[in-house]
Amino acid sequence: MHAERSVLVRVLAPVLTAALLSGCSGVANPSNNAIDTFNGTVTPEGQPTSFSFTASRNGEMSVRFTAIAPNSASLIGVAVGQQVSGGCSVINLNNLTGLNRDVLIMPINRGNYCLQVFNGGGVNSAQTYTVQVSRP
Repeated sequence: MHAERSVLVRVLAPVLTAALLSGCSGVANPSNNAIDTFNGTVTPEGQPTSFSFTASRNGEMSVRFTAIAPNSASLIGVAVGQQVSGGCSVINLNNLTGLNRDVLIMPINRGNYCLQVFNGGGVNSAQTYTVQVSRP
């Protein structure tokens, strides 16, 4: 009887563990992230433009400018924050980032966030942009 129970435990324990873990909402693998795309214009004297996004799980996020025109060498500022009382409370920022660079790579928890795009000192004339947020 004791031997049968031991075999049963060794067989069922991994199966039960796998079943329990599959139902957990742990950290999301970045390769499974969703991509949010935002477009706008940044000017030398302009105010930051804010966009909202939601992380549905805990995981890692990143930000990337995929288009900047007419001067693709322009350096644009970007910040990520949490939405608080209708505003954006900045968590992390990069004043001068450029085209096709992953920036603000950081862990985030499930929740509502904001992205701000601004002139961090590298924009001399109006630039249109496309920015992508990779988020869990």
